Amino acid sequence: MRQRDKAKELEDRKKILHHKRVDILGKLISDKEQRSRWLVQLMDIEDELEELSGASVEN
Repeated sequence: MRQRDKAKELEDRKKILHHKRVDILGKLISDKEQRSRWLVQLMDIEDELEELSGASVEN
């Protein structure tokens, strides 16, 4: 009986850890996607600043 309880505890712990792992990986993916969006925004800003700098030189 005690052996079964121990096995159940181990299985429950594995499930908890698996769920935590999936949650953390999901957050990492979300953060990575957010960082990618920020990088694209920064590149757009840099491009626009470059265009504006070129326009002010031409005027």
